[in-house]
Amino acid sequence: MRTTAPRTFLGFVWLAAIALLLAGCSQNPPSGLASTTSSNARVAHLASPISPSAGVYATALEAGIAGAEAKTGYRYANPVPKDTSKPVLIGDDVYGNTDTSAGLDAAAVRLGVDFDGTVTCYSYVYYEPGGWHYTTSASCELQPRSPWPKYTVQVTAGSSCANVRRAPGLSAKVVTCLNSGTAVLIDSVFPEYVDGHIWWSVNNQQGWMANDLLIT
Repeated sequence: MRTTAPRTFLGFVWLAAIALLLAGCSQNPPSGLASTTSSNARVAHLASPISPSAGVYATALEAGIAGAEAKTGYRYANPVPKDTSKPVLIGDDVYGNTDTSAGLDAAAVRLGVDFDGTVTCYSYVYYEPGGWHYTTSASCELQPRSPWPKYTVQVTAGSSCANVRRAPGLSAKVVTCLNSGTAVLIDSVFPEYVDGHIWWSVNNQQGWMANDLLIT
């Protein structure tokens, strides 16, 4: 089933909890189209294909909830409890094609933190035969209503740029290489899981990038 724009999350402001949740996070740079690098730049190599998380889940939403719980230590609640003295994760927004027969097999799950409508958690999930898994790159940040966080390129030490490919997959042609720290726009195209990596269409369909090389 294809889902569209996420709904606004509701909650109450709890500044102390926000400070704890967001401690150590750096400010996001503005989004924008990225420039290419010189031909002698060191290209980032992808890590090994994603290792399935300990849990195997029946749906993308369940996997995403587990990823956000692992990231925050908060529990998921549906319906929202009347006692809001403790923060909980809420929501059910799934962006992607969760019909595994379609061959895309990847999605992003967007959840809110109940005590505050400005904190949003994103989990990245993928399907392999047997069930759905979450990746360890779940993130939570101060971003209330935008369907996507702001992403930048992050490459490993010794590399300065990351490949953008014509199609999702390690064998697809490289169309450009983006500097580490470059802001990247995520397109309104469903992610795909290919060659052990989740891939995103970026920069107005300039190409596809592996989720491993993008951070919020």
